[in-house]
Amino acid sequence: MADKDSMERKVFLLPVELVARLKVYQTESGIVSEVEAVRRLLDTALQMRDNVETILEKLEAKFEGEKDLRILATDILTRHPLVKGVQFGDTDCSFDLKDGYAGQITWNGELYFR
Repeated sequence: MADKDSMERKVFLLPVELVARLKVYQTESGIVSEVEAVRRLLDTALQMRDNVETILEKLEAKFEGEKDLRILATDILTRHPLVKGVQFGDTDCSFDLKDGYAGQITWNGELYFR
């Protein structure tokens, strides 16, 4: 979880039915906190709007501070709902999306997609 300086408090009013569904999701997923359940659902929903270009942008931005491609893949690709597969070569990491597009980042930060 991020530190408190990178967090912002928001208060939302939600329909009772939606809160009930959220609690079922929380229980079934074994998530201790209702707030964490909301975070995960929002993150997944927003990731569903991504495409190969936006995922490559995320990799590029994170590459500035982290050069280990396996760490980048773990942080960005492995839990992404649109990523179908991740492959590691000797000098690169490539990924396939469910829509048929694919991306690649090399050991020196070059980005490619097809």
